[in-house]
Amino acid sequence: NRKDIEPNVSGIESRYKFYKLLKDKGYSVSIRIQPFIPGVTSDKIIDMFFDADNFTIEGLKLVPQNKEHKN
Repeated sequence: NRKDIEPNVSGIESRYKFYKLLKDKGYSVSIRIQPFIPGVTSDKIIDMFFDADNFTIEGLKLVPQNKEHKN
């Protein structure tokens, strides 16, 4: 729910409601957490989606795309 990091995404509550709707209708649902940022991302999110069919967690990757980013 950090709008300063991801200003144009839905909050976790609405994402969870949509997830439950799909699960209740019998869909397989995968969860992808990216980036998982220690100290920012809560590990409680794993408990929220305990019954996900697949779960992927990736850390923060900082890769410069060009000379401007590198500097």
